[in-house]
Amino acid sequence: MKKKLFSTLFCTTLLVSGSAQAMDRFGHYARKAFMSSKIMSKIANCPNLIRNIGVASKIGLASATAAGLYTTAAAYSNKQKADFTQQIKANEYSVNLMWINRKLDTEQLYIYPAKDETDLHSKFLNPIFKWSSITKEGFVNVWFDSEVTPTKAITKTKLLIKKYHQKYPKSAPILLTDVRELPKVQQNPEVFSDKTPVYFRADLLRVIAGIHAVTTNKKHHYVYADLDVKPLSKEELFDQETIDNLNKYGMVLARGGSLGFENGFQIISHHNPNLISAMQWAFIELNIQRAKNALGGEFNSSNGRRDPKGPMKPLQQICYESYPPMFKYFYHLEGLGTLWTQGTKPHERILYNKDIHGLKEFGLNHLKSCGQFETLDSKVKYYNECGDLLVPTKKVDIPRAGVNYD
Repeated sequence: MKKKLFSTLFCTTLLVSGSAQAMDRFGHYARKAFMSSKIMSKIANCPNLIRNIGVASKIGLASATAAGLYTTAAAYSNKQKADFTQQIKANEYSVNLMWINRKLDTEQLYIYPAKDETDLHSKFLNPIFKWSSITKEGFVNVWFDSEVTPTKAITKTKLLIKKYHQKYPKSAPILLTDVRELPKVQQNPEVFSDKTPVYFRADLLRVIAGIHAVTTNKKHHYVYADLDVKPLSKEELFDQETIDNLNKYGMVLARGGSLGFENGFQIISHHNPNLISAMQWAFIELNIQRAKNALGGEFNSSNGRRDPKGPMKPLQQICYESYPPMFKYFYHLEGLGTLWTQGTKPHERILYNKDIHGLKEFGLNHLKSCGQFETLDSKVKYYNECGDLLVPTKKVDIPRAGVNYD
């Protein structure tokens, strides 16, 4: 018995493109198709059969029909991929690089403390210029800290960048941007002084700059990369998987690392207000308060004990370790999990509320696992073993982070 089909084009398009937009596009055509309920069931249960034209005929679908459906769906899928990065328009994304000096050296000649000119180009200028040459529709921000960089070093670096643009005028603009322009830095000068570890400052500043960028420009996409990350084109930065993750989560990090991700590459977008709220509270504000405690001598190792090397030692990698707890709070805000805090009675649990419980649950004096966190059964698919739960990532050519800190 023939009946209206929910499936043939629909299923084929899903398989070829894996895209919700593609499925929507072909949905109305699918309603015009006819197929036996038996065949429809077989396609629904064994969708990969449609990829093999020979096998398709065995389930009652003519080879010519299968070939036509697959070709149509594939053509549409390819067009989608070609159009996908066009969603990110000119000047709606920036590549952000950063160099923060450990402390001020008045004899330093450039923003980067190179041994000589060859060292300067290989480790600092060449990566910047490569990003500029490949970033056709965005711009490149090079962040530095004027408090630990001599004025003459800034001036000489600007001159070298100007010469590059004169030679390659079609390359993306390169801007030198002082982190002291960021409101959070202005409000907390001691936290971002040379009294705190340089790795802590750099790890926190890249996120502060990103959240500032996407909250002041709602259409902006902030790409951060360490200087040793291989430059990526717009098409490589914003592939379909990345765009989908940005639409859903508002953030993507590099795949790899001890917790399943690396923070040496990340993209932050405006798409998810809960991600921005989680980053502002359970990452930026949290680590600023931790630094203030460390400056006061009150910050310990993750086991709660004082580090023999002092309170600044456990602060060095604390930002990297803050991503998983931050994502717990994010999923709590999303309604995909529940964050509990300990009540006053034994075994009493209270739903976490930032206005009531503050930052204590995340560990103000040492790294903490962030209260009791439970996923919701119907949303378990959002989680994996990467830092206890899903941290959205993408494959990027990034060197493994070192373990030698200040």
